[in-house]
Amino acid sequence: GKLIKKIKSQANTMSHINFSPNGKYITGAGKDNSILILSVKTGSLIRKFTFPIKHKILIDNIFFSPDGKYIASTIGDRFIYFWNIKTRKSFRYSGHKYSVKSIAFSPDGKYIASSSVDKTIKLWKTPR
Repeated sequence: GKLIKKIKSQANTMSHINFSPNGKYITGAGKDNSILILSVKTGSLIRKFTFPIKHKILIDNIFFSPDGKYIASTIGDRFIYFWNIKTRKSFRYSGHKYSVKSIAFSPDGKYIASSSVDKTIKLWKTPR
Protein backbone atom coordinates (compact mmCIF):
# COMPACT_ATOMS: atom_id res chain seq x y z
CA GLY A 1 0.00 0.00 0.00
CA LYS A 2 0.84 3.65 -0.22
CA LEU A 3 1.30 5.79 2.91
CA ILE A 4 -1.22 8.63 2.74
CA LYS A 5 -0.84 10.26 6.14
CA LYS A 6 1.26 10.24 9.29
CA ILE A 7 -0.33 11.25 12.60
CA LYS A 8 1.90 12.14 15.52
CA SER A 9 0.43 10.52 18.62
CA GLN A 10 -0.22 12.75 21.62
CA ALA A 11 0.96 9.95 23.94
CA ASN A 12 4.24 9.05 22.20
CA THR A 13 3.05 5.44 22.18
CA MET A 14 -0.44 4.22 21.28
CA SER A 15 -1.78 0.70 21.06
CA HIS A 16 -5.09 -0.97 20.23
CA ILE A 17 -6.16 1.66 17.73
CA ASN A 18 -9.58 1.69 16.04
CA PHE A 19 -11.43 4.00 13.67
CA SER A 20 -14.71 5.63 14.61
CA PRO A 21 -17.67 4.48 12.50
CA ASN A 22 -17.61 7.72 10.48
CA GLY A 23 -13.84 7.43 9.92
CA LYS A 24 -13.11 10.88 11.35
CA TYR A 25 -11.41 9.73 14.56
CA ILE A 26 -8.96 7.15 15.84
CA THR A 27 -9.04 5.89 19.39
CA GLY A 28 -6.18 4.15 21.12
CA ALA A 29 -4.55 3.33 24.42
CA GLY A 30 -2.08 5.92 25.59
CA LYS A 31 1.20 5.09 27.29
CA ASP A 32 -0.30 6.20 30.63
CA ASN A 33 -3.21 3.71 30.20
CA SER A 34 -5.61 6.45 29.21
CA ILE A 35 -7.84 6.31 26.15
CA LEU A 36 -7.23 8.97 23.53
CA ILE A 37 -9.40 10.09 20.64
CA LEU A 38 -7.48 11.78 17.83
CA SER A 39 -8.71 13.57 14.72
CA VAL A 40 -7.71 11.71 11.56
CA LYS A 41 -7.70 14.99 9.62
CA THR A 42 -5.51 17.07 11.96
CA GLY A 43 -4.00 14.54 14.37
CA SER A 44 -5.14 16.72 17.27
CA LEU A 45 -6.33 15.31 20.57
CA ILE A 46 -10.14 15.45 20.74
CA ARG A 47 -10.76 13.67 24.07
CA LYS A 48 -8.82 11.86 26.76
CA PHE A 49 -10.47 9.38 29.11
CA THR A 50 -8.96 7.99 32.28
CA PHE A 51 -10.21 4.91 34.06
CA PRO A 52 -12.35 5.42 37.19
CA ILE A 53 -9.97 3.16 39.12
CA LYS A 54 -6.19 3.22 39.38
CA HIS A 55 -4.68 0.29 37.50
CA LYS A 56 -1.35 -0.88 36.21
CA ILE A 57 -2.82 -3.41 33.79
CA LEU A 58 -2.48 -2.63 30.10
CA ILE A 59 -5.59 -1.84 28.09
CA ASP A 60 -6.73 -4.92 26.13
CA ASN A 61 -9.54 -3.68 23.90
CA ILE A 62 -10.96 -0.35 22.77
CA PHE A 63 -13.97 -0.08 20.48
CA PHE A 64 -16.35 2.62 19.29
CA SER A 65 -20.03 1.76 19.41
CA PRO A 66 -21.58 1.52 15.92
CA ASP A 67 -23.24 4.92 16.38
CA GLY A 68 -19.93 6.45 17.52
CA LYS A 69 -21.41 7.78 20.79
CA TYR A 70 -19.62 5.41 23.19
CA ILE A 71 -16.28 3.74 23.70
CA ALA A 72 -15.98 0.37 25.41
CA SER A 73 -12.75 -1.00 26.80
CA THR A 74 -11.25 -3.76 28.93
CA ILE A 75 -8.05 -3.79 30.97
CA GLY A 76 -7.74 -7.45 31.84
CA ASP A 77 -9.82 -7.30 35.01
CA ARG A 78 -13.42 -8.48 35.57
CA PHE A 79 -15.03 -5.30 34.22
CA ILE A 80 -16.15 -3.65 31.00
CA TYR A 81 -15.68 0.13 30.91
CA PHE A 82 -17.84 2.51 28.87
CA TRP A 83 -17.57 6.23 28.21
CA ASN A 84 -20.12 8.54 26.69
CA ILE A 85 -17.91 10.52 24.33
CA LYS A 86 -20.02 13.69 24.45
CA THR A 87 -20.75 13.87 28.20
CA ARG A 88 -17.60 12.00 29.33
CA LYS A 89 -19.77 10.05 31.77
CA SER A 90 -18.30 6.63 32.59
CA PHE A 91 -19.99 3.32 33.29
CA ARG A 92 -18.52 0.07 34.60
CA TYR A 93 -20.17 -3.32 34.14
CA SER A 94 -19.23 -6.27 36.30
CA GLY A 95 -20.41 -9.85 36.24
CA HIS A 96 -17.53 -12.08 35.26
CA LYS A 97 -15.64 -14.05 37.91
CA TYR A 98 -12.31 -13.66 36.11
CA SER A 99 -10.74 -11.31 33.59
CA VAL A 100 -12.62 -10.20 30.48
CA LYS A 101 -10.62 -11.09 27.38
CA SER A 102 -12.75 -9.84 24.50
CA ILE A 103 -15.70 -7.54 23.80
CA ALA A 104 -17.84 -6.79 20.74
CA PHE A 105 -20.78 -4.48 20.02
CA SER A 106 -23.85 -5.81 18.27
CA PRO A 107 -24.36 -4.22 14.82
CA ASP A 108 -27.15 -1.98 16.18
CA GLY A 109 -25.05 -0.96 19.22
CA LYS A 110 -27.75 -1.93 21.72
CA TYR A 111 -25.72 -4.79 23.18
CA ILE A 112 -22.17 -5.79 23.90
CA ALA A 113 -20.88 -9.31 24.29
CA SER A 114 -17.99 -10.14 26.59
CA SER A 115 -15.97 -13.31 26.95
CA SER A 116 -13.92 -14.21 29.97
CA VAL A 117 -11.38 -16.61 31.40
CA ASP A 118 -14.33 -17.87 33.50
CA LYS A 119 -15.48 -19.70 30.31
CA THR A 120 -18.59 -17.59 29.84
CA ILE A 121 -19.92 -15.20 27.22
CA LYS A 122 -22.24 -12.55 28.60
CA LEU A 123 -24.55 -10.15 26.79
CA TRP A 124 -25.09 -6.66 28.18
CA LYS A 125 -27.48 -3.86 27.30
CA THR A 126 -25.38 -0.80 26.52
CA PRO A 127 -25.97 2.48 28.36
CA ARG A 128 -28.37 4.85 26.63
